[in-house]
This record gives sequence, C-alpha cells and structure tokens, in this order.
Amino acid sequence: MKIGIDLYSFDKPGDNFGVGPGVYAWSVLPEIINQSPNDTFYIFTNEVNIDFIPKKSNVKIIIDRLPIKYRFLRIIHEQFVIPFWFFYYRLDFVHFFGNNISFVLADKSILTVLDLMWRFYIDYGVKDLRYKYVGFTIPISIKHTNRFTVTI
Repeated sequence: MKIGIDLYSFDKPGDNFGVGPGVYAWSVLPEIINQSPNDTFYIFTNEVNIDFIPKKSNVKIIIDRLPIKYRFLRIIHEQFVIPFWFFYYRLDFVHFFGNNISFVLADKSILTVLDLMWRFYIDYGVKDLRYKYVGFTIPISIKHTNRFTVTI
C-alpha cells in the first residue's frame, strides 16, 4: 500500500521541552514504518524535520516549504497541498497527526487527535481565532474521517 503521513505542522523534537504532541508523533513514526516493511510511506513534512524521519527504502519525504508558524498556511497545506500529492502519488490513504483532516480526502483519512486542549480553551472563553477554527474543524474531522485514534 501507499500510505501518506502528515507531519508538516510539528516542531522538531525537543522544541517543546520534550513534551506534547510532537513527542508522540516522532516516537511512533519509526514504529509505524517498521511494522509495515512492505508498504511505501510518503511523509509530508516541513524542511526543519527532514533529519528526524527514518531513512528507509520504503520512505519518501515530501517537503512543504510553506512556513508552519502561520495558521492559514497550515490550512492551505492540509486542505490543498495534501490532496494534490495524494492524487499525484495515488496514495491509498493519509494518516493525519495534526488533529484535522483534509475534507477532500475524508474517506481516505486516518486521524489522530493528540489532545483536547482546544476544547478547554473554548470552554474557558478564549476568543482566539485559532480555537474557533479547531473547535469547528476537529469535531467535523472526527465525524467524517474513515478511522481515528485519540491520544491524551
């Protein structure tokens, strides 16, 4: 199978003091690849994280050069860039680690929801546009994805 894994929005290991969603994603990635040696993995990432992706014959790295610090560019990445590469490489599905899926690929997506802090901030009354966006899109992503996992 041809499997996409979206790790574009993650910081390099250690940038978050060794905690958080990035630690989970960077820890589980080598295990996913090792468990499926007959599959080909297309890892979508930013240019900062290239060295943290296992170098194996069944791993292809696709670098998105959009900066990750701006939310709207992350949205462009997940809603437009990933679908382009999905169809270009004829992938079977994409595993999204960043709490949101590309809605174009909903039935070809696996979603990992890494934490629920966004819900806390919304309930606490934070009006930041970022939390409004994820408060809207994460529940829809969960509802429409093919499969999902939750790690808290």
